[in-house]
Amino acid sequence: MKEMVENETKIQLKKLEDRWKEIKDIQEAGSSGISAKQDLSTKIESLTTSLDSGNLKKLTETEVSINTWTQLNGGIMVSDYDTCLKMIVMGTDGIEQKKEIKDIDVVEMLGIDREEVILSLEGKSKLVKLRNDGAKQDFQDFEELLPRALHFTKSCKIVIGVCEKGPFELSENSIRQIINMELSGDILHTFEFDDDKKRVVTYPLKATSHINNDMYVIDLQEPVSDQSRLISLAYPNKVMWEYKGDKSISSHFKPMSLSVTSDGYIAVFDTKFLHILYTKGTLKARIDTQDNNIPNPTSMCIDASEHPEQKICIFCKKCNQLVCPLCLSENHKDHYFEGLKDAYEEKFQSLKYYQDKLKEDLAFHSLSEKELSVRTKSNKSFYENLRKTILEQEERLKKAIEIETKSRLKILEDRVKEMNIATVKAQHTNVNAQKEVSSNLESVNLAINTGSLKTVIQTEQCVKSWIEPEKTYRVIDINPIELNCGSIDQTQVSKMFGSLEEVSHTVQFEVLHSYRSKAIFNNIQPCQDGSVWVSDKYSCLRKMDLGSEIQQRKEVKDLSVEAMLESHEGEVILSLSGQSKLVTLTNDGNLKDFIDFSPLIALPLHITKSGRIVVGICEEISYKLSTSSVRKLIIIEASGKKLHTFEFDDNQKRILTYAVKATTNINNDLYVIDKTSEYKHGRLLSLAYPNKVMWTYTGNTTINSKLQFKPNSLAVTATGNIVLLDTDTKVLHILDITGALKTFVSLLNYHVYSPESMCIDVLGRMWISCGGLSSDSYMTILTNMFQGMLLVMSFAGF
Repeated sequence: MKEMVENETKIQLKKLEDRWKEIKDIQEAGSSGISAKQDLSTKIESLTTSLDSGNLKKLTETEVSINTWTQLNGGIMVSDYDTCLKMIVMGTDGIEQKKEIKDIDVVEMLGIDREEVILSLEGKSKLVKLRNDGAKQDFQDFEELLPRALHFTKSCKIVIGVCEKGPFELSENSIRQIINMELSGDILHTFEFDDDKKRVVTYPLKATSHINNDMYVIDLQEPVSDQSRLISLAYPNKVMWEYKGDKSISSHFKPMSLSVTSDGYIAVFDTKFLHILYTKGTLKARIDTQDNNIPNPTSMCIDASEHPEQKICIFCKKCNQLVCPLCLSENHKDHYFEGLKDAYEEKFQSLKYYQDKLKEDLAFHSLSEKELSVRTKSNKSFYENLRKTILEQEERLKKAIEIETKSRLKILEDRVKEMNIATVKAQHTNVNAQKEVSSNLESVNLAINTGSLKTVIQTEQCVKSWIEPEKTYRVIDINPIELNCGSIDQTQVSKMFGSLEEVSHTVQFEVLHSYRSKAIFNNIQPCQDGSVWVSDKYSCLRKMDLGSEIQQRKEVKDLSVEAMLESHEGEVILSLSGQSKLVTLTNDGNLKDFIDFSPLIALPLHITKSGRIVVGICEEISYKLSTSSVRKLIIIEASGKKLHTFEFDDNQKRILTYAVKATTNINNDLYVIDKTSEYKHGRLLSLAYPNKVMWTYTGNTTINSKLQFKPNSLAVTATGNIVLLDTDTKVLHILDITGALKTFVSLLNYHVYSPESMCIDVLGRMWISCGGLSSDSYMTILTNMFQGMLLVMSFAGF
């Protein structure tokens, strides 16, 4: 029997060891996938330096390469028929010439970065680079062929048209190609003949690419009349369609320039008309350039507007689009608008705020990575300790526990597997989250660096529609197990060996100290040193500390405080009844103006770990809403600079009714108590940037079956759970980070009645302001009916 027990023990332990090895291999693979953060930190620092410099030129530079227009270092390069190349800029007084280069006969050009332009010169087989300082440098030699630098793609490839020197007429020896090449000069692909050995192009003049990377080429077919066509090319050698103009206008189509609008339409200029085409080559619209005061057009560049012939004039906030006068009259009637300067500033600040948010998220994921690593070691320690306990117990019961040993080790094996798989899954989720956040941050950084309003808007739309990775992986709700050892008895093997059971986390409360006051405190604000500030309804502010008992350290009278915060510098920020100004309380008891929100009323609700202040704004303390009501949540820096505002969602629906409390959790999620009726009934909102309500909690049907949900205070525990004080039911609602009710605690079970306010201090103790303890005698309650009590309680289990 002893040998059988030993053999079975070896088998079960071998299985456990093999499984543990598999889990460790998965953990190591997950850890190795975590990319280095130093490079990202450097990029963030560089971007922050650029933003802080205040140099708008750095933020507004963009790159454009369309036909004989190209942008270089903030200006537009244009060439004329008189061997002259000029840089022009849009100044305060209109278009101005910034630079001129003479005696250079440019056939075609395109910008490859903010410092260099590639030129093809009349009659020359070489492409040359022109630097910003005017110096020329050979780029690529096509020997006997004449190149035309046609287009620079979004993927940084150069599209070049080449033909042989000599007459236009085609022969068997003619070379007419479209070449796709790298910046290094390596040729990637050549369009010349289709599958039927028919020439794809006759004489390529211009080219561009669509947002889907489709290529469009103006192909000259008759040099005398300039008769041409527009063709769409597809890899490897297909002509998808051709457009030869609108026959109702003219039989001769003479396209001179082309581009693609921001929404994907193809715009082609001929000598008189602007043709707007769908991506399949069919005509959408045509515009007479003479009617729009554009005489004899020779070249074109598309602006951000849908109508290339118009200049953008305003920003539509409802559609989140730049619009021109035609757009304004056609598609944006009765919308709400904003000036371009204000729109740029708003979008810039929006991306700046999101950039900071991404930094915080990246820091969060980095911290989570470390915590998950510690948790892996903890799991291993847990495994080893429990394994030792099992073996010690097994040694004492070898003759009677063969079946029970198998059973217990299997339970342990499954639980360890579950715990570690959950941890590994969390690590993988963390890796993916870091990559997603880093990718979005890089996109935001690129958008801010370009300074293009269009790019900023598009990027903002992307990040707004981006679904932020879940952060719930940080909380792994798999409880450990322990072995409750029984006494050795051959007839009761199962009971003697003990069972593997989950460690219970029973909710526990204990009143540590109490303090009687002459008034009930309606506000409690925890301080960094473990003390709290409290205010009552009778114009008194006090600082309370907990030693061997609750003691009053400071008192400031004649202050009617609505809300208060303690800043990271230790200053107390106060909102006084009916006033628009926030003030700070100095150490000597004097008040100093902080920020004025006149004529609105402001309530400081929360200060984040990064020192940002969450302020609730309203036009009056009222629950009745009208179209003119102002109900906002503003995020400001300690300097008072506004960073972001929560007011309306994407559907222009008001987010808040009357915000009274706010806090953030370990994931930096923002929670707000929003009062919705004059009876102070309310709800808890979880808000996400820029204007999303992630979830809403309006109480529990069982808890609030008779009394409606009236949240008055909220706090977050060290494990990330949300604690809400429901004053009417005298219940603490405990929610997880998804807004689901985990459990609840009736304060009446702990003899607390008439609770008014609650907070959790930096040491993890709960402070509750109430009317007293129901364990008091009747005479004590009667005597102290109009007085209050401050309680300090320890808690566990949530």
